[in-house]
Amino acid sequence: MLHDEYMNFKENTKHGDALLPFVKYYTAIPEILTSFPMHWHDEIELIYIHEGKLKLNIDLESVLAEEGDLVVIKPCSLHSFSQYEDYPMKATSLLFNMDMIKSVTVDTCSAKYLIPFNDGKFTCPKYIRAGMDGYTEIMDSFNNLVKIYKNKDEFFELRLKSELFNFIYYLFKYQCEKKSVQSSYKEEATKNIKIVLDYIRENYDKVIEISELSALVNFSSHYFMRFFKENMGVTCVEYMNDYRLNVATSLLTKTNMSINGVAEKVGVPNVSYFNRMFKKKYNMTPREYKKYQNINN
Repeated sequence: MLHDEYMNFKENTKHGDALLPFVKYYTAIPEILTSFPMHWHDEIELIYIHEGKLKLNIDLESVLAEEGDLVVIKPCSLHSFSQYEDYPMKATSLLFNMDMIKSVTVDTCSAKYLIPFNDGKFTCPKYIRAGMDGYTEIMDSFNNLVKIYKNKDEFFELRLKSELFNFIYYLFKYQCEKKSVQSSYKEEATKNIKIVLDYIRENYDKVIEISELSALVNFSSHYFMRFFKENMGVTCVEYMNDYRLNVATSLLTKTNMSINGVAEKVGVPNVSYFNRMFKKKYNMTPREYKKYQNINN
């Protein structure tokens, strides 16, 4: 998946188009990117690991996916990923909106399975691994989806929709269960994290104080910092810096803005500090990164 496409991953972003809300991406670590901060979207996302390992955080739980695993990210689930140690990783991702297979009028399938699944009332594993029930059938269906979408033969939309039903059928048959009542703490934590991430996405180009963020969720600054680190695995400052650097890489490759302009645009007016942060993450200065991207693209 291209980096600037990843930068559009927000709750209301639509992948594909209104008539065909389905899309396929290819991701390579570290060739394309090394990490992406916590985000969510309306679509279900399936990530098949071709090679290597991938470290993810899905709904505030750490997951290590390995070669051959199919990661399942349900609609509206908080998730992030990063390179695991020094492992390179290659993966194919499919994203689609459940509306693609829902009926215009509510029928038994929608009422009994699709709507509750979309609303988070069914659970399924964060990944499906060889040896687990239904792995072969689920992977066969996933590969069929990839092939149908890639070839786009005549009438492929009908075959794609049909195969999506097959995939969901196998997922329910082998891996989905009715959700037990989620702990109130987990629900509240997820809600508060989403509030904070929304605010950061909308205000990353400004200086953001910890006191601003803690006030959003009615926490003291001290408790908020501990809460954020426990649930996200990084400090709030680390998350904000990482998010700003991800935006900066897109600006460096897609615009003619100066380094100073990019730093200011992402809310880091101190250019020296911006350069140090950037080099620490990408092992090159912003200027070197821009030159490298221009040569390779």
